[in-house]
Amino acid sequence: HNLENKGMNYTIRIYKMTDNEKLLLKEENAYVADNFYRSFDEVLPPLQNQRTKISVELVNKNQDISFWLNAK
Repeated sequence: HNLENKGMNYTIRIYKMTDNEKLLLKEENAYVADNFYRSFDEVLPPLQNQRTKISVELVNKNQDISFWLNAK
């Protein structure tokens, strides 16, 4: 949800995290109008039967959120 009081362009990076590295999976730019939100549907590469930490980073805001995905 964009609460910046103006439309914003965000650079978004999605990483697969391991113990000692960050593997960039995708990078894109997204525009979000003032007081609007935007969601993303992403297809990630196979997780090879392991639990994987994913990090989504808003580069120009120096913010990120991380979460775990479990392989089926």
